[in-house]
Amino acid sequence: MKGEQVERYISPRIETGPYFPGRGDFRVLFLNTNPYRVGVVNLGWQTVVEYLLVACPFVSIRIEYADTIEYAHLEPLDFDLVAIHIPFETNCPTAIRMLNQIGFPLFSRERNSSFPIVIAGGVYNPFPLADFVDVFVLGDGRLPMVELVNLCFGEKGNKQKVLEIASERKIRGVFIPNLCGAQEQISASPELSLNEYPIHTIWSSEDNVYGLPPDYLSIMVALGCRYKCPFCVVSHCQGIGRDRETEIETNRVLEILNWRREFISVKTVKLFFASSVNVEKLKRIISELTKEKVDVLVGSLNCRQIDEELVTLLKQSGQNRITIAPETNQNQRWKVSKEYITDERIFEIVKLANKYDLPLSLYLMYGLPGETDKDIIELGKLVKEVRRALNSSLEMQVHCNQVYLKPHTPWQYAGQISPEENIRRFNLFSGEFTGIPKIEVKTLDIYSSILQSLLARSDKEMGKLLVNLAFSPSYDSRELMKRVEKLIPDWQRYFTERELPEEPWSQIVFQDHKILWQRWMAFKKRLKQEGRGE
Repeated sequence: MKGEQVERYISPRIETGPYFPGRGDFRVLFLNTNPYRVGVVNLGWQTVVEYLLVACPFVSIRIEYADTIEYAHLEPLDFDLVAIHIPFETNCPTAIRMLNQIGFPLFSRERNSSFPIVIAGGVYNPFPLADFVDVFVLGDGRLPMVELVNLCFGEKGNKQKVLEIASERKIRGVFIPNLCGAQEQISASPELSLNEYPIHTIWSSEDNVYGLPPDYLSIMVALGCRYKCPFCVVSHCQGIGRDRETEIETNRVLEILNWRREFISVKTVKLFFASSVNVEKLKRIISELTKEKVDVLVGSLNCRQIDEELVTLLKQSGQNRITIAPETNQNQRWKVSKEYITDERIFEIVKLANKYDLPLSLYLMYGLPGETDKDIIELGKLVKEVRRALNSSLEMQVHCNQVYLKPHTPWQYAGQISPEENIRRFNLFSGEFTGIPKIEVKTLDIYSSILQSLLARSDKEMGKLLVNLAFSPSYDSRELMKRVEKLIPDWQRYFTERELPEEPWSQIVFQDHKILWQRWMAFKKRLKQEGRGE
């Protein structure tokens, strides 16, 4: 393959988007660890790939997915650099398997200089994959990736020298496990300006998880969140160095729409934003997009910001449901937000759903620190009361999972409920409305739930389990636990409360870990005052 002239952007499916002219002699293989129809809609990898193609005219990029790579018949030496996008912890075994499918030795230490450097992005805790990946990019990947690609291009074929130079330069957001001391702090790369460097759909496909034709356009209109809920990794790892969310201007959204129309007649615009997005700005964006004769879809809305004007705009723009995230019962909401809402506010939103004939979706969670069975039962009763208040003709969905304790949040130090307790609490919750019609309950399967809980706060030792799952996949939760107990006898430590603010990922800085520890200590103190702590 090397030496042949190729397109600068190569996808395994037919896609709609820009064409990048020229000859890309420096070949990058970009591995997306999701199946195609899920991975193709992700804005993170598209933003990085497009930025690279513009900034580095000598680059060509080939994209492969978890379900396309085995048919691609690739060799590692066909490429000068390999990048892997890992958006979820549960994708880690897939990353290892994909590298093996194209002929990489299992561990990075087994690859000599003839092999291209392997770079991974999207992870918040890189340590479970530290033995398999050469370089991690943490935070916004655009600037670090351009610097790494330029470095690899200048030192083509000299892998060790590239790693040493990158380590010496202290590139922000770049973590090289084999060359980074345990006490060395690595600051995550902050996002670029949303107005100057917007995040939106570059390529679309009719084969997508949305079930839409390829005439959709997704736009990130806000990053970060000022509420900083103690469980939320997104609010703590986006908007780095900012007290408030960063937002895009309405005119910029319209410019993106007009740009996209050069390739396809856009019919649907999906808006993504943080919980604390400026609601007046959001209304302006929706209003202007409606004038452009496109349907506008949004995800979960902040309960405090929903009013009749917003719901009217959403209804007029083609929105087909209201989605909110009360998270838990009223007595526990002080735990998850400084500006928590009342049940009364939830029922005001139900009235708006009834008035505008919009189905309702609720996002809820259990397993919070200090939670009691009474709390879970009250949460189930809330679901039952909402269903009774919602018009019988309207559909109601409930998405309910255990809270996953993630790095770089105050709750990274808390104890995670066990797999058995996870099942018990969900059954206790759902038992409150069993038999009540027209409640669709969705929850993550127990296998994925266990794996996510294990990987989120684990270390290099977890690599043994990842290898096992990569080459002998099993999606049975009991079989998973047998393997965990055999390979990692002291696995319970990943579920227990941390007594000291020292974790492997403490050297990775999205937020000041001392402040996170102080917030956790203050939270525990209040739990004790409430009679819920030790």
